[in-house]
Parts: sequence; structure tokens; C-alpha cells
Amino acid sequence: MKKIMMTLAAVLCCAMLTTIFTACSKDNDENTTQAPQDTATPDKAVMTCTLSVSPETTTSFDVKVKYYDAEGNKHEETATWTDAKKDGKDVKQWVKNVSKKLPAKLGMYMELSPKEGIDLTIDHKFQYKCELFFCSYTTANGILAQKDCSKGSAGTVKANEMDTYMNRIGKFINHVANFDANGYLPTSGGMPITTQWEE
Repeated sequence: MKKIMMTLAAVLCCAMLTTIFTACSKDNDENTTQAPQDTATPDKAVMTCTLSVSPETTTSFDVKVKYYDAEGNKHEETATWTDAKKDGKDVKQWVKNVSKKLPAKLGMYMELSPKEGIDLTIDHKFQYKCELFFCSYTTANGILAQKDCSKGSAGTVKANEMDTYMNRIGKFINHVANFDANGYLPTSGGMPITTQWEE
């Protein structure tokens, strides 16, 4: 009789545990359903830009910058610099990152110009590296289109030849990326292309 009672108690205990675990599982399911879902990666296009110049560049030249912000508005400013290291060297940097929901128009324009009042009868050295990258991605398909528009240069503007040099090398970045609603760029020969800045 005692053995029967113990067996019955064990069965009842298992039944209670099963009910408890079932109830817990149900609660967890309900909580999972009701909890806020992870925010999906929005379908958007991104522009990242880092301009690095030698310190001596900033003593002789300004860099005029134009770009589109996240609302599609045009901005114009003269680059202001922060100290940084690049490839183990001291540099001055200006950084701008913009993201915009698709369809998106993103663009960057940069122009080197002599600082007001500098002595044009002597040589002036410059060195810059602009790392400019456009890409788009969607939740469903990941990265769709990307375009690297980076450019770098270094040289010396000879005495009394500033105008000649600036006409040739002054406008060194001029790219506008027009992403459509599906995240794609126009192509030419199967390759994504950009257009130029329009005033």
C-alpha cells in the first residue's frame, strides 16, 4: 500500500511539474510575442568621407566643402581641422558621414584654394588624401551598390603660378551618388557611376 501511495505521489508530482513548465513556456511565448521587436536595419544609402591633409597644407590652403545632408539640403563650409595620425604621420582631418533613407541623393565637392594673404611669390606644398565612399543596403538584400571615389595627391605650387595650379588641381573631389528606391546607382558598362555637383 505504501509503495502504491509513493508511486501515486510521484505521478502527481510529475503532472504538476509538467503543468508548471507548460505554463512557463506559454508565458515566455506570450512575452516574446509582445516584446518590442529588434529594429530592422533601415533601407538607406550612406556616404562616408575623411579628408586628411598635411599640417603644412593648412597653413597655405583652405578647402571649401559642399555636401548634401540627411534631409537632402545643400551645405557649404570651409573645412575645420582636428589633429590625427595616419600611416604613423601627423595629419589634419575633416570627417563627414551622412546616411539617408532610399531613394537618396548624396554628394561631396571639395576645392583647394590659397589662403587669403599668403605670399604668392614663394612655393607652397600641399598633400591630401580624401577617402570618399558611397554604399546602399536594405534589410532584405544587404549591400546593393557601392562606389569608392577616394583620391589623393601631393605636390608643390610654384611661385607666381598659383592661378595656373588651382585651375588644374583645385577642384579635386566632385561626386554625386543618386541611389534609386531599390538602392541602385546608375551604371555605365555595368559599373556604378556618379554625376557631378550642380549649383
